[in-house]
Amino acid sequence: MWLIECDDSGCGACTKASEVDDLMSNHRHDNGLFRCGTCGGRGRIRKELSNMQGANEAPWHPQLIGAIQPHWCEETRFGYQPLGFLTEESEEGDDPGVWIRYYKNTRNEPGGKLKFGDGPGGGPSFYAMDFVDMVARLMELAIVDRRKVRQRLGF
Repeated sequence: MWLIECDDSGCGACTKASEVDDLMSNHRHDNGLFRCGTCGGRGRIRKELSNMQGANEAPWHPQLIGAIQPHWCEETRFGYQPLGFLTEESEEGDDPGVWIRYYKNTRNEPGGKLKFGDGPGGGPSFYAMDFVDMVARLMELAIVDRRKVRQRLGF
């Protein structure tokens, strides 16, 4: 279950998405940012990921503010759909990031289920241009500054 908290202090409602496919289909604005189910404003999901690599590392507490997929949004070779959760380290919007995962819905098959996380053989893998497409989506949302991308690429 995914709990979406409204960013509007006047509303403060919490909306539940049952599964990742429900979250992607019914709880986002057209631009991919999460939507409050009560007032329609922006929402966020607070998540704790405690299985860090190092034994002494503190858990990561990202705030998920949305989810994007490549424009083509087709399934990969094995039916896994890539998605990038837009993250913030704080409510001030510091250090935006992207947490890349896959999901696959096989519930329409006998014994099928909804799978979420890594794909077959490990973490997500993209064709190079699909990765560029995700960066383009980040620029459209102003999560990544176009000028900084050009500067980083050297043109």
